[in-house]
Amino acid sequence: MSEELIVDKQVEIQPEKNDLSQMSNKDIKWRARYKEAVSELESLKASEERRSREVSEKISAVEKQREAAIQKRIDAELKASAVNAGLTDLDLIKLINKDKISIDQSGDPVGIDEVVNEFKGLKPAYFAEPKKTSSSTNAPLVSNVPPVKTSVWGLSSEEFKSKMKQFGA
Repeated sequence: MSEELIVDKQVEIQPEKNDLSQMSNKDIKWRARYKEAVSELESLKASEERRSREVSEKISAVEKQREAAIQKRIDAELKASAVNAGLTDLDLIKLINKDKISIDQSGDPVGIDEVVNEFKGLKPAYFAEPKKTSSSTNAPLVSNVPPVKTSVWGLSSEEFKSKMKQFGA
């Protein structure tokens, strides 16, 4: 048996000039792709931040509108309750303490009647007898006198004209 000796030789490989230019071209291409990817990532981050700011601004605007709508509803309910309680001057509503009025889960104001009654107890001079809400209860009773029937055929032209003026025609 013959033994073969295998000797590792270290051989320095010198790249040729063409190989160097190809390597540097590939390196340049990868660096350019990397720079593109980084700039694209930065532009995406900037657009995401811009969208995030826009959404935040829209949310705050909607919240402001919601708060304004709730305040208008509280003011309207307070005004109606105060008028029903007999408040004589609507400018006096500004004196009523609104701190005890709250909003329930369905968005309805709670505690308005209590606030108005408390104000009425403190300042009874600002209130008169509550107005009745039904106009039929305030109407005077009609007398049982039957209407007089008049025939237009028996009237003179002057009487007819005066009756027509009387009825607004």
